Amino acid sequence: MTLKIMTAGLALSLLAACQAVQLAQLDVPSSIAQDSSIQRLALTGLGSSSGRYTVGQWQGEYTTSASAFGAFDNLFTSSKSSSGFTISGPGFDQGLVAQCAYRDSALSLDFLSFELAEGAYKCTFKSSSGEEIGGLVLGEPKPNGLIQFDTKSALEGRVWVNGQALSIASSHKAQGVALQVDKPLGYIFKRAGYPVATADLNTRTLHLPNLSRPDELRSALAGALAVNLYQNTSDNSFGPSF
Repeated sequence: MTLKIMTAGLALSLLAACQAVQLAQLDVPSSIAQDSSIQRLALTGLGSSSGRYTVGQWQGEYTTSASAFGAFDNLFTSSKSSSGFTISGPGFDQGLVAQCAYRDSALSLDFLSFELAEGAYKCTFKSSSGEEIGGLVLGEPKPNGLIQFDTKSALEGRVWVNGQALSIASSHKAQGVALQVDKPLGYIFKRAGYPVATADLNTRTLHLPNLSRPDELRSALAGALAVNLYQNTSDNSFGPSF
């Protein structure tokens, strides 16, 4: 009887921990939380393969699609996804049209994984007239060579619009929780090593520079939308699936 009670108690504790992670909020850097030039906005309208979104004074349309394939008891796996979105609103006089894609294939042997194709999420940003004005690259840093241990690691990259580049790094730390999780809870955007924006994937809350910093705002908003729309069908590392 005692063993059954202990087992049930452990199961309930694990369930509570899982629910806490699912509901967790991204641990926002204090420099962003205390900055009066940073606005906290809700990203609404996502939740299907296509539709319209709104975030503060900005809005647009979006689409997403994804597929995955496994063969020989998942010895060989392949996944691909694509997404697209537009941005209109203050600071985007030329508009912004984004096309993003991800493709990855791997051969897995127990704890070793052989990457057969580069697994990186890439976007191209164009103005409404078709002129290329920026892009985004995001992926998992790989060691030298083809062989790697099959473990999770941080995701890194950069986003740029009209020449203003920001670095991107995944954050696995929840507010008020000591432990970090495998999958990103969100992303932190930095300029010259200083945090300027965040995107919380769980709550779909964005911290963005206001219109007094238009260059950073454009890059941060485009990057935040891209990571929120991304679907990695193999392990859902980058953002929520719909």
